[in-house]
Amino acid sequence: MTPATAIQVWNLPSTPCAASQAREIVRKTLADRGLAGRADTTEDIVLVICELVTNALAHATPPIQMCLATTSGTIYGGVSDHGAALLRPGSERTVPDLFAEHGRGLAIVTACTQTWGIIPRGAEGKMVWFIK
Repeated sequence: MTPATAIQVWNLPSTPCAASQAREIVRKTLADRGLAGRADTTEDIVLVICELVTNALAHATPPIQMCLATTSGTIYGGVSDHGAALLRPGSERTVPDLFAEHGRGLAIVTACTQTWGIIPRGAEGKMVWFIK
């Protein structure tokens, strides 16, 4: 594995199968890059990507894209969509309702990453990015 890997971008369908497709892509990509031995990291990234893709499907406008890059074991990723709504880190409830059907997505992203944020892209929506 080289110290730096180029960013890869995937277009995802705007259908419920997008989250499943994204999970499959993440597992294969991390395995191809020699990171499959870090099962906890792989599953964290799978969960984060799944949450971000699900949020994009539920609250945004297509198209939806996912990207991943690695450098020296650090994983960078993101999901972009054309939705106008911008969430802010920490904008969800501090203590999520464990019995609520919704509202824990960004708390999961926070728990499973080193940091994350949002890049507004004007008329092209936004990208929610993370580092693990």
